[in-house]
Amino acid sequence: MNNAVQLFFMPFAGGSARSFDMLRPYLADEFEVHVFEYAGHGTRRKEPFYESLQAMARDAALFVTQRRNNRPYALFGYSMGSLVVYEMFAQEAILDPPVHFFLASHDSPDSRWEGQHYYGMQEEDFILMLRKMGGLDRVDDKTLHNRFFQKIYMEPIREDYRLLAEYTMSSRVVLPAPVTMFYAPADITKERIERWKPFMPQGSNIIAMGEKHFFLESHGKEIADSVRKSLRDAGEQK
Repeated sequence: MNNAVQLFFMPFAGGSARSFDMLRPYLADEFEVHVFEYAGHGTRRKEPFYESLQAMARDAALFVTQRRNNRPYALFGYSMGSLVVYEMFAQEAILDPPVHFFLASHDSPDSRWEGQHYYGMQEEDFILMLRKMGGLDRVDDKTLHNRFFQKIYMEPIREDYRLLAEYTMSSRVVLPAPVTMFYAPADITKERIERWKPFMPQGSNIIAMGEKHFFLESHGKEIADSVRKSLRDAGEQK
């Protein structure tokens, strides 16, 4: 592992450091895996939420730079995490480029997010929307209405959706390494995903996978295989 590529994950809205546990078994033997925990989430739940997605990205960039060494590294942002990764470079919070970016399931930084109204939904409508996306498949109705669950899980999701609803990109940049973009066609159209192309350099790739927004739950091995291949190819090109 002394020469392993470092792989940094940025979770989706409401996600935590446990959000990529389904990928770890496929990656941990070959890569040094780090998952960022947003303030107000998981083990950092006592910390205040961010004022903006830009502030979230700066905090994430600090997490990465404090753990970086002289080995190659890659960044993986899922859904909201895609914008967090983008903003690291739009704000020049990270100057050392990775060998590869992996992004998934979100509109481009210059697009009007079609979920802007989610933040203001009534509780039942909000829950229905999350269930449709596949984000609450393992949670029963009793748990959903438990006050502790609401505080620990639902409140961070609401706050993250607020950041997304208020988000405007800091600046327009082309990401400084090839990008692999994953998306589920039933969740977000290819046309919307292709709006990322001006932000992606040559050698980037768009991959359709799964159906629901949270397809990583059922396609962990396929995602991991793509990550492994991309990082091996990047190593061979050096």
